[in-house]
Amino acid sequence: MRKQNAERRAVLLQALHDAFGEAAVIQGASAGLHLTLRFPEVAEARTKDIIEAARSVGVAVYSAGPYYVRTPKSAGLLLGYAALSPQEIRSGILRLGQAFDRTLSNGPRQLSAPGRQSARR
Repeated sequence: MRKQNAERRAVLLQALHDAFGEAAVIQGASAGLHLTLRFPEVAEARTKDIIEAARSVGVAVYSAGPYYVRTPKSAGLLLGYAALSPQEIRSGILRLGQAFDRTLSNGPRQLSAPGRQSARR
């Protein structure tokens, strides 16, 4: 089981890197079967929009906000991966990235000047 979870984690980390590049910060990847995906340049108020867009393409993610003592300034998602196959992870993160792009092209996303450069080709 550990080997399978390690494979899933490695696939998830690569898929996140491919989909989001430097636009996202991964936290807690070695601490279990969930991780937090933070978007430092995206206001926390956009988290709900990202979650709704992800659900519209069949990807379930959750706000990381409730797990903080104080409301974070930037958007953050909680992602679980234990019940997914490597292919489901790749497909889900690809769809999450597309939903993220679509959502943030429809309104203000940045807290500061730098923009996201997509790692997808």
